[in-house]
Amino acid sequence: MFLMTQARRLSVFPDRPGFYHCMTRCVRQAFLFDTSGPCTRDYADRRTWIEQRLFELCDSFAVGLFAWAAMSNHCHVVLLVDPLKPRSWSDEEVAAKWCRITQFPGRRVEPSKLRQREAALLKDARRLAEIRERLGSLSWFMRFLNEGIARRANREDGCKGHFWDGRFKSQNLLDDRAALAAMVYVDLNPVRAGVAQQLSDSVFTSVRWRLQRLAAGRDALNSPFTPIAGSVDEPRPSLRVMSYLRLITWTGRRLHHRHRGRLRPWPPNGLITPGNESEWWLRVASGLEEAFACFVGTPGNLKRMAKHIGRRWLRGGQRTSTLPIAPAKSSRN
Repeated sequence: MFLMTQARRLSVFPDRPGFYHCMTRCVRQAFLFDTSGPCTRDYADRRTWIEQRLFELCDSFAVGLFAWAAMSNHCHVVLLVDPLKPRSWSDEEVAAKWCRITQFPGRRVEPSKLRQREAALLKDARRLAEIRERLGSLSWFMRFLNEGIARRANREDGCKGHFWDGRFKSQNLLDDRAALAAMVYVDLNPVRAGVAQQLSDSVFTSVRWRLQRLAAGRDALNSPFTPIAGSVDEPRPSLRVMSYLRLITWTGRRLHHRHRGRLRPWPPNGLITPGNESEWWLRVASGLEEAFACFVGTPGNLKRMAKHIGRRWLRGGQRTSTLPIAPAKSSRN
């Protein structure tokens, strides 16, 4: 549950790179991506649309995609956004990227007409400057993601109207620890929901994608932990893919009993743990949307951000134990 208590412009900064966790839910919380609940039609293939659209948009926007999870009635993403990067792109690059993403799925434009659009755009300096700014915008990225999925789903259903329940919700991740915890939170969505007991069973998630890359030999366990797609990879958490997989496993085995599921036991050798910050870590990785509002970070960073934006305090910064933490050992492990 997000608590949106301030304008997005106060939590999304246009002058610096930053990590953001975004979530969008289907209208009326309907299961429009699966056969779960009251649906009688199989919509599971729609979750592949989210993956495809994310990769398409990352080729054009100044973002790095670090995590995503497409669930039955909502979608999560963790993005690194650099609003300054498009300034280094040439006018031709900006025009080509924009014309490419404005082709919504199922409505492709012929290559000759696409070149005509690019040429016309290059002649309009004011419009080009506006588009350059949009290509570094979190809001415009999410708009293209959500609008593309909504158009395609409505066309398939032969209907009109809202597909998503309002605009997307976002949280500014203030430091590397908050960013990593948000990635773990997103990747463990199927586990917390009780629909997966292993990371390899967590379909339509970024951790499943990373595991498939490892199995195919395209990545190595000691490779740096980099974004899945996109042109922005700095700043990023300094760790290896193996360390991230061990961290997410450690967290998945210690989810609180209020969640439907946990990960099955995993070989304990060499597990990477958050150390003496485990209480804060589990609070974030298990209840990111409940414990925090527009900003996520350690208490010190939240206090500094509150002062920066003229607030007395920010949700999640006053206490370190607002969520109950599961014991280290449990019969469910």
